Amino acid sequence: MESKRVKHLTFFYNLGPAGSATSGAKAAIQAPFSGTVVEVDIVVQQGANALVGICCSHSNTAFLPRAEDTPYLLLNNVYAPFYPNEPVTGGEQITVDMINKDSVNSHKVTVVMRLIEGSL
Repeated sequence: MESKRVKHLTFFYNLGPAGSATSGAKAAIQAPFSGTVVEVDIVVQQGANALVGICCSHSNTAFLPRAEDTPYLLLNNVYAPFYPNEPVTGGEQITVDMINKDSVNSHKVTVVMRLIEGSL
């Protein structure tokens, strides 16, 4: 049986209240090898007056969420696993865009992607 590399790509931010200079973040990590994003785990802490928006993409192609008319997943008080099975090419940028829509509270957001080498 062929052994495949697995890499966990972790994004963590403390987003300030909506309208502040720190209410949004966009971060990118270069894919270390060609493979498939098989799982994306998102954690957003409790206590929102409004929701936190998250979008995952690579090479300007959104894969979470996929709908063209829905630019962000809107979440609060959640641990949510998603299984996009999205192929990526080694060296391309995998990006997470986060925005806090809550004008009162800051929110800690964690996104962990599991990338498995090769195609499934």
